[in-house]
Amino acid sequence: MYAPMSRFGVIWVWVLSLFVLPPVLNAQDAKETLFWTSVECESKLQVEAYLEVYPGGAYVDEAQGCLEGQLGLDREERILVQQGLASLEYPAGVADGLFGPATRRAIREWQAAKEFAAGYLTREQADALIAQGQDAVAAAEQRQREEARRQAEAAAQRQEEEARRQAEAARKRREAERQRQEEARQQAEAVQKRPQPGEVFRDCPTCPEMVVVPAGTFRMGSPSYEEYRDEDEGPMHRVTIAKPFAVGVYEVTVGEFGRFVDATGHATRNWCSGLDESDDGRNWQNPGYRQSERYPVVCVGWDDAQAYVGWLTQQTDKAYRLLSEAEWEYVARAGTTTTYHWGDRIERDRANCDGCGSRWDDAQAAPGGSFTANGWGVHDLHGNVWEWVADCWNNNYYGAPTDGSTWTSGDCGTRIARGGSWFNAPSALRAAARDSWLGTRWRDNSGGFRIARSLE
Repeated sequence: MYAPMSRFGVIWVWVLSLFVLPPVLNAQDAKETLFWTSVECESKLQVEAYLEVYPGGAYVDEAQGCLEGQLGLDREERILVQQGLASLEYPAGVADGLFGPATRRAIREWQAAKEFAAGYLTREQADALIAQGQDAVAAAEQRQREEARRQAEAAAQRQEEEARRQAEAARKRREAERQRQEEARQQAEAVQKRPQPGEVFRDCPTCPEMVVVPAGTFRMGSPSYEEYRDEDEGPMHRVTIAKPFAVGVYEVTVGEFGRFVDATGHATRNWCSGLDESDDGRNWQNPGYRQSERYPVVCVGWDDAQAYVGWLTQQTDKAYRLLSEAEWEYVARAGTTTTYHWGDRIERDRANCDGCGSRWDDAQAAPGGSFTANGWGVHDLHGNVWEWVADCWNNNYYGAPTDGSTWTSGDCGTRIARGGSWFNAPSALRAAARDSWLGTRWRDNSGGFRIARSLE
């Protein structure tokens, strides 16, 4: 085993190369190459001799690598050097433990900043950078721990918020279900409490007596062959009453209307049309014939009737109203298709009219309930007094509602009365017969009204 060359020996080789080598090797790169090939990487003296002669030579990085290799740095320490440089903002490339060009450039920049001799790392420099790298790693690990903690806290907060949201949503669902069940229970109770078809009731001790009529379908108007038929009674058309409703068993009486006037101070005109010429001074209290509280109120206009049902609705919190024209005929027929609810002929003492055979004929109204009720328990729909309904006047049924609702278009300055009265001939008492009166304030001592009430 030959001993390694001394620094003097290396320099001597270099001097000889200047004179002995062929001319082609006298070039600078050839001399440097010859020099470097004679250097053993493990010899610090030889490597330092090369760096001293060729401080910017082609093999400087390799020479520095040889010297750094002699420091005994393992891969982990070399990575820490790179991380230390990077933490000081000297780009050292990928921290892979290999000191490539980027790492060596970073080392030189750091050495220059520290005013160290640029070149290879000394042990002291390596230790300083290793310590810097350890601090950087520790700081990075701390940041990672902080970030992990923050993310864990954020995740826990999200989970907590999600759990609260789900709990709130579940609570709302339970509350909604409870409300639905409560509403269903209340609706079921309301249905049970709601008057059923045929049932008679009053909403207050002094309120009009009402009876519930069933839902159903009927043909409204008169056929072309009906005796005394008028053109305004056609065309016949099918009407469906979808829900039961309540209707007054009797026409509104003098006593019932009087309680409304006493409670509200409602004023009516002292004028009412009658059979003779003495119209002035007549009113609902003095219609031109004797009456008691049981008689149907007359000398009231459509406006008066609307004021009465408005007051009754306010008093009872129930939906009182006038009947629509379709509802009126539906109730008057009570499931029949004949001219009158009892048949096609007037028959004696069935109603009060001019020619009905009653003791009130062509003289005055009769007390409510003086005649037999129809099949649904409603009295005096044929004769006695005309009854205001809610609809506007139309000359025929083209375009009329088919659901039993009020017809709100047409001549709304003229309103409709149905049923005939004590001074009319039997033809006016027909279920299909219609009459248009002069206006909503027209009053007649043969004209009154009947009320209805929705059940929902």
